[in-house]
Amino acid sequence: MTSCGKVENPILCAGGCGTTPENVDSTMKIKQRCMTCKKKVGLLGFSCRCKGMFCSVHKYPEEHSCTFDYKSFGRVTLAKENPPCRHDKLENRI
Repeated sequence: MTSCGKVENPILCAGGCGTTPENVDSTMKIKQRCMTCKKKVGLLGFSCRCKGMFCSVHKYPEEHSCTFDYKSFGRVTLAKENPPCRHDKLENRI
């Protein structure tokens, strides 16, 4: 029983007793499941940049309708890594 005495599993407590997943004992395991098909992935789970865990079938962004914008992320990364090259005007030099 939890401190409120309502349920066995403290994560399921909705009675407002303040028991949240952060307050739960750290030895409790969280089961890893694919966010699309709910299949257990275990150690072979693939994490995505959209902060989801997926199985081998849904690991690609097209398969799980990913919300992460890879196009703008790539543009920002390229802009940071490759600053624009601006040449000096050689015509005015001696």
